Amino acid sequence: ISGVLAPSMPSLMNANTVIMRALHVVGQRGSKLGWSFTADSSETTVDGSFTTYHNVHEGTYYEHGKPAYHITAGQVLLDTRSQNYTATGGVHMWAVTGEQPRDIRATDVTWSQPAQTLSFPNSVTVVYVGSVYKGNNMYINFRNGSVHSGPAAVSYHKKNKN
Repeated sequence: ISGVLAPSMPSLMNANTVIMRALHVVGQRGSKLGWSFTADSSETTVDGSFTTYHNVHEGTYYEHGKPAYHITAGQVLLDTRSQNYTATGGVHMWAVTGEQPRDIRATDVTWSQPAQTLSFPNSVTVVYVGSVYKGNNMYINFRNGSVHSGPAAVSYHKKNKN
């Protein structure tokens, strides 16, 4: 019945993408909120396997239903089959709770869902409890908590206690 009542749709035979504007996207982890973000626009391949989101802001990743960290980026490419993503264009991630680094800024970042790794192949700055890490080719393994990096410089600034 819905097919009869639905308006006719133009053919997608030669279309390459589906475009959306002014988005609020929410993902579940089981029965709890897993992540959410807003984006100005997106393009999705017709088969639905890849979506590119533009001007991603108000991004939040939740742990146990509570905000754990936030993310903003100029663009995010999501592989909907694997849940891997690549964020580019002034990527900024910052922790709200937990032991994660408090503030990360990078030119680009890649998340591998199967490996549970966050990779920063180019320049990255991490600020954590008075220390500043500047380097490139860094990745974080969320399965075992290890951090690996290429050439880097770390500086520590002890806070004055007044």
